[in-house]
Amino acid sequence: MKKLLKFSGIVIAATIIVGCGGSSNQVSNNTGTGYYEDSAIVGINYKCGNQTGITGNNGEFVFDINKSCVFSLGDVVIEKRSSSEFKNKKTIHIEINNDYAKYALALLDKDGNLDNGFQIDTNAAKYAFKKANITKFDSNITSKLKDIATNYEEKLNEKGVSGYKYSTIEELKQKLDIHQKKQLKDILAGKTFYLIETYFNENTSKPKFYIGEFNFDKNFTKITWKDENITDTYDINITNGKIILYNMNEELELANYDNKSITIKRVFDFADGSKSKPCILILYKNRVDAEKKVKEKEGYYNITEAKVKALVGTTLYKARVSCNNSIEIGKLEIKKDKMYYTGPDGNGSVSYKIDNNKIIVMDGNKTITAQVVYISDEKVVMKTGNSSNPTYKDYYKTKELAIEKATPNYDDKCYDKRNYQNHADSSI
Repeated sequence: MKKLLKFSGIVIAATIIVGCGGSSNQVSNNTGTGYYEDSAIVGINYKCGNQTGITGNNGEFVFDINKSCVFSLGDVVIEKRSSSEFKNKKTIHIEINNDYAKYALALLDKDGNLDNGFQIDTNAAKYAFKKANITKFDSNITSKLKDIATNYEEKLNEKGVSGYKYSTIEELKQKLDIHQKKQLKDILAGKTFYLIETYFNENTSKPKFYIGEFNFDKNFTKITWKDENITDTYDINITNGKIILYNMNEELELANYDNKSITIKRVFDFADGSKSKPCILILYKNRVDAEKKVKEKEGYYNITEAKVKALVGTTLYKARVSCNNSIEIGKLEIKKDKMYYTGPDGNGSVSYKIDNNKIIVMDGNKTITAQVVYISDEKVVMKTGNSSNPTYKDYYKTKELAIEKATPNYDDKCYDKRNYQNHADSSI
């Protein structure tokens, strides 16, 4: 067999001890423990808020609750994960969601057995990536990794590098596919989950919530969806770690899970080959937890004057992607006497008063009424305009979350200046 890929398990003799989870962490009530997985991914750099280190023998890492995380292999970023995934969590399993990085990890695994975890030596990865000029995980990764295996075999051997030998790229892909299907089957097959559906009536700002059932058959070949109106069954297959629904032209990717729920990213495939922006499905493991979440969601839309007055003293943020693809941030400070705003469209202050669930703004001779329709611990939604043509604006309670949720500026002047594809929202 041709030996195209020979260096998959890099071990440098001077750094035999791997996956000890060395870090500069301060564990407290404001931190949690995460596990970075396909199966356990050992030896990956992470930065989660103020917590930094290398994932341990079970892929474990420490995170600051409600802060985002960045995972890297050496100096090359694998992915950034949204602060929403770590919201009020003490323990969570994070599934790697970068296909190209998975491929590199499979090659770099020390013993070639993906089922016992991806065990990576960071120093060896740095050496290999430097030789092949790998600075990011993209579609060029295959040829660059081939280059390392072909041209630097002797040097790698001199450094004590050894590992599983894949004969071809196709063999590696097949091995990775088999492994990922097994991992997903262990988590999902034969189980029923509960999804909250939200329906809005155009005549009211308050939605209706329903709970549907999401069932994976024990052979992991079908999904059945059931709610009070329909029961549908879809054939599925696993490709590149994603669940493909053949008759729906969509794919599901596991993002994270804990003891109560799993989070899945859902993407639609369009006829022209493009994909939709991911939407998030949270599937609860038992109906009681789903029902509790419905009650919580209903509370977010039950806006009283007391809840609106409780916003006094808070700072809200809004962000957008500018014409030149940079992030522009606006800030709204709600003080007792006035509201102060700063942002790309100007700075200033306005007087206001609160009337029931409305904030009435007095700007010179102009009066603007904003109805507060939603308040959670993450964001506030306000509605302006008339009932036939309302405008809804989301304001976030942290700058970090506003940046993660930034949307493009749709002004006409931007249309010829922005590559919208660069800003597909891949965060949760």
